[in-house]
Amino acid sequence: MAEECEKSVTVISRVLLPLDGSEFSERALGMLSVIPAGAELTLFRAVESPEALSEAQRYLEDVATHLERKATTVLAQAEDPTCAILEEVAKGGHDLVVLMTHGRGGLSRLVWGSVAEQVVRRCPVPTLLKNPKHEREAVALRKLLVPLDGTEAADSVLEWVTAFCIPLQAEATLLTAIWNEPEQFREEEKRSRVRAEAVLLPRVRELEREGVKTKSLVKTMRNPAEVILEVAQEAGVDLIAMATEGRTGIHRWFQGSVAEAVLRISPLPVLLVRAQPVGSALS
Repeated sequence: MAEECEKSVTVISRVLLPLDGSEFSERALGMLSVIPAGAELTLFRAVESPEALSEAQRYLEDVATHLERKATTVLAQAEDPTCAILEEVAKGGHDLVVLMTHGRGGLSRLVWGSVAEQVVRRCPVPTLLKNPKHEREAVALRKLLVPLDGTEAADSVLEWVTAFCIPLQAEATLLTAIWNEPEQFREEEKRSRVRAEAVLLPRVRELEREGVKTKSLVKTMRNPAEVILEVAQEAGVDLIAMATEGRTGIHRWFQGSVAEAVLRISPLPVLLVRAQPVGSALS
């Protein structure tokens, strides 16, 4: 007899891409290549004065005409761009927001602490971000890196791994880390590695059951952001996907400082999924 309740599959159906009219924000368009083609795209801009609406509309329409995928345009008059973005997410039923970590402030100031950070902290749906300092040609999504710490909070990113990987036939690599122990504690390090591998195994199997080609990696711990980016380079991945608040595990992969550090120096897009901290299986 068929199961009465099948597991729902997360699908990226509507994508919101806010722009502020700057060259930096427009570089977010390069990230569209890692988003499934079936997703509807909305280009969004908020302006402060009603006099700016006409020019902003022409700007969005011009951007839309140069895209390889169809896009709709939406304008809002608002003094607070963060609130305008969040209102549009709720009103338009979007399930992904695409942003650059810099806007009009240029490279002298991270928008963390401003619009991008507030969107990440308050947005009910995942955000796909990139630092425009690292220019890179748009590429198809072939490989995706997923840092995990064994918490249920960190695991919340996995449904979005399937949403990206299945339609694009991309591979996923699940990554976790253990402490790099001094020589006298090498046996404990070995036991930690075995436990970490055991924690990753069911996650690998679950993704493979859903049709995602998946492998796992366990690395020794140094600086979390450096480990993530080192593996990303070695594995030739196109996207890093991570939860942002799985803070109770021993590694603390997902504190805001780690996410910020990854975004600051990563040449890759980073998908951030908000999660509430819960217990860790790697503690």
